[in-house]
Amino acid sequence: MSLPLPFLTLGHLLSHRSEADWNLIFLANDSFKKDCARLYTYLTTITPPRVILLQSDRASFLAALLGAFHNGLPVIIPHSQAPSALQEILPPGDLIMDDTFEVPDSYKEADFTRFAEVKTATLWLYTSGSTGAPKAITKTLQQLDAEIMTLNQLWGKTPCPAVWSTVPHHHIYGLLFSLLWPACAGYKINPHTVQFWEEIANNAADQDFLISSPAHLSRMAAIQTGPRLRIFSSGAPLSFENAQNCQAILGSLPYEILGSTETGGIAYRQQKNPDQIWTPFSSILIKSNEVQNLLLKSPYLIDNHYYQTEDRIELLETGQFRLLSRADRIVKIEGKRVSLNDIEQRLTNLKWIDTAIACTLSHKRTETAIVAVLSEEGKTAYTTLGKVKFIRQLRTELYQYLEQVVVPRRWRFVNEIPTDSRGKTPISLIESLFVKKD
Repeated sequence: MSLPLPFLTLGHLLSHRSEADWNLIFLANDSFKKDCARLYTYLTTITPPRVILLQSDRASFLAALLGAFHNGLPVIIPHSQAPSALQEILPPGDLIMDDTFEVPDSYKEADFTRFAEVKTATLWLYTSGSTGAPKAITKTLQQLDAEIMTLNQLWGKTPCPAVWSTVPHHHIYGLLFSLLWPACAGYKINPHTVQFWEEIANNAADQDFLISSPAHLSRMAAIQTGPRLRIFSSGAPLSFENAQNCQAILGSLPYEILGSTETGGIAYRQQKNPDQIWTPFSSILIKSNEVQNLLLKSPYLIDNHYYQTEDRIELLETGQFRLLSRADRIVKIEGKRVSLNDIEQRLTNLKWIDTAIACTLSHKRTETAIVAVLSEEGKTAYTTLGKVKFIRQLRTELYQYLEQVVVPRRWRFVNEIPTDSRGKTPISLIESLFVKKD
């Protein structure tokens, strides 16, 4: 067994890790540092204003990230890779690095042993704001390092586990847990995102880390038993039943992480009972306001003021808390964050829709649903195309902006949006329209 690699900050990774170290980290990838060196030279030559990272391979993604950081270039991770969504946030001139990107052979390697540590770098992530428009969240190198070190202090005691992930690295949770923290800790990283549970059962080893989500952990029926893993989950609430199922099949209760793109990690728990409380990370200060919104101070935020989230909590005397509900209309579908306001706005922008109300329905899985009032043109199209083709066309329009998993699956078309005796439309009225099966 090889000796554990030393923990390094992001700014030291290229100057202090050898080619042999990277060969261990990325499982026989013997060109990682050379790839970084050629990429650095390329970026120094073309000097794009920003670098847009879309690579699905974690080694390629990290090489691009570190190369950009060493060049002082801002790095952008979009909220969606849908073409129309990218157009909303990308000005001309940005360098897009996706799975087809290659550095031309004419660019030679730089010598990273001559480079000092990176002291300043900026990462931009996009997420859904309260209005539904893409919202840019800026992370500095210091903020990223602070969170990585917190994770390592809590869970970095196991020497050199391999890290497997069923979630991509294009959002803050997947980025930190499946790539940046393991790279800084010197863990083995599987470069690709796992698609099938059989891959975990057949290839992972005891004490490996599994970075996953409730959507994936609820679908382990494909395997009856597996290696004894340390499991992490984030992106949506994990049911108590699924947490217990993880322990039965993979040997441990998942560590559930509460957080967001804006805040980074806030708290964690393991569901030993159905009403399990949350423990804030050691560097996070928690309080609640008069309507029980969670407020926090964090080294992962730009300033030292309390940040108000849309999560509502019951704050306990111990400093721990119970999570109640959210006060906004940002929901998570299969671990994907989506604004119901955004879906409604996209639909009402179409000539076929006058009014649209979005909600979520939970049966075997959580999905989005739409109640809509059609325009006169919409009524004509509905009659001409028929219900199935009409809905398919609406979904096709939304695919330009939304990932497939969050596009509404269930639809109701009404003459007017229902209201109660106060003239309001409580969500229960909207949900009642879906009691009968489609």
